[in-house]
Amino acid sequence: MTTKSSYRIASIPGDGIGPEVVSAAIQVVEKLAKTLGTFDINFDHIPWGTAHYKETGSYVTGNALDTLRSYDASLFGAVGAPGKIN
Repeated sequence: MTTKSSYRIASIPGDGIGPEVVSAAIQVVEKLAKTLGTFDINFDHIPWGTAHYKETGSYVTGNALDTLRSYDASLFGAVGAPGKIN
């Protein structure tokens, strides 16, 4: 019996068109995982982007690289939607 691989993905939708694109990508990958049945995939939403910048003065946390290193991959949308910071 073969065991399935399991992957953890950091989902960083950001803002602008990012959330829409990331949402669609997640749906595709989850459907692929279900169809193939050879791997499990888990997405963790990380709320970095313009809203985070407005709250904290930084687009990401100070330990962003350490946070991302704990994942198998990251799925990044877009950050810096026009007119969001002004």
